[in-house]
Amino acid sequence: MPWEPTVLNPTTALNRPASRSRFIKQRVARTDEIPVGATKQVDFEGELVLLVNVDGEYLAISDRCSHADASLSQGTRDGHHITCPHHGAKFDLRTGEALTLPAVAPVESFAVLVENGELFLEEKE
Repeated sequence: MPWEPTVLNPTTALNRPASRSRFIKQRVARTDEIPVGATKQVDFEGELVLLVNVDGEYLAISDRCSHADASLSQGTRDGHHITCPHHGAKFDLRTGEALTLPAVAPVESFAVLVENGELFLEEKE
């Protein structure tokens, strides 16, 4: 039988960072650990993530400000927004979008799954 090279699909194999090339779902907390209005910093695959309970809706974004690399978990929350404690940049907790200067780049957002009182994070596609 002749040798045949393996062909990689460039849209799936080459366009994603190696550390994020597989489907990731990880348990990070219990629902009773984060009451309404509370926040919690969790570790997701070695990355610090801010987990928030907004009126019973669990949201998660990267805990590092895209402008000053400050911890967003130390910031102030207003509804679906969090303000960086260093320079006042505001981010949308649902999407990670930077809403005010000095931040112009978004932070990563994550899907939060609730299963039997447990909270899981997944990467968003």
